[in-house]
Amino acid sequence: MNKYNFTVYEPMLVGKAPKNLEQVLSYKNKKIMGSIKKDGYWEQLIKENNQVYLFSRSVSKQTNFYSEKIDHVPHIKKWAMDFLPNGTCLIGEIYYPTKTSKEVTSILGALTNKAIQRQKDNGNLHFYIHDVLKWNGQDFVLNQTPYAQRYDLLCNKILNQNHTIKEIELAQNYDNYSCNLINQIQKNLSLGEEGMVFRYADSVYMPGKRKPNIMFKVKKATDNIDFVITKILDPEYYYTGKEPDTWQYKDNDGKLITKAAYYNWAGAIQVGAYNDAGKLIAVGRVASGLTDEMKEDMAKNPDKYIGQVCEVQAMSLDKDALTFRHPFFVRMRPDKPAEDCKISEIFS
Repeated sequence: MNKYNFTVYEPMLVGKAPKNLEQVLSYKNKKIMGSIKKDGYWEQLIKENNQVYLFSRSVSKQTNFYSEKIDHVPHIKKWAMDFLPNGTCLIGEIYYPTKTSKEVTSILGALTNKAIQRQKDNGNLHFYIHDVLKWNGQDFVLNQTPYAQRYDLLCNKILNQNHTIKEIELAQNYDNYSCNLINQIQKNLSLGEEGMVFRYADSVYMPGKRKPNIMFKVKKATDNIDFVITKILDPEYYYTGKEPDTWQYKDNDGKLITKAAYYNWAGAIQVGAYNDAGKLIAVGRVASGLTDEMKEDMAKNPDKYIGQVCEVQAMSLDKDALTFRHPFFVRMRPDKPAEDCKISEIFS
């Protein structure tokens, strides 16, 4: 039961990624915005009546209402008191840079004095802001304000000011009009981020609802996997990117072609693993993550790579078809024997 004389918003639930993820994220008729998901906990930071509150999505057994932990993070409380106007609600994640949600629990789940001491010993928790539901009394939920407008306000009020402490971060947004979102997901996952959350630019915040058609997340579904390189593949020939007017690579007929095709580089690698009979079975193609230098060297020296082990990141594994979705090359593994890459272990 809400004992407060102001609105504490019910969390909007994030849906699962659609099966046709690549098609959805490349669709250009509707803007999609994505931000990095941290390995932390969803929180709403509220300032009302010259008081600051930090509510989680979990319900306290003592109060039968959302748990409130602002006194556990006095640096965030001070920032909010000094800067935020009354009538404001920010949505974000409390997280520990370079650490996991388990360390966040050790702070937020402790007694207040112990939480403060642990942060003195190990560094402060961060608040990673990705949405605003209310600002200076203007209720964006009630007014059904689109996400793009809410994010623009965050940029104007937080990112473009000089009052932010290092523990207050604004999520950077990427969109399908300005970048390849699949590549961006893979890049962020390779950097150790937990995933990304995507929202349609015109979507409104719907407390308590789960609407995968307007907000969904993509998380790392597998650990990095070691595969054997079985073949060096030719590149895609024709250029189909978003910059045809400025693209400089053409063939003798004046057709736009890929950079790899222009320079006769490799385009991708085929990877596989050994089955129980000791036969090397190809399981898929990997192109993302290969640098230009590697593509050039692979074309010139294919034997240097074929039969060697590489580490691949994938968003998901298809255990029935023995393949993966959206792979990303991470690194070569010269330390690992090829015969240690086994189908039965990878797709178990």
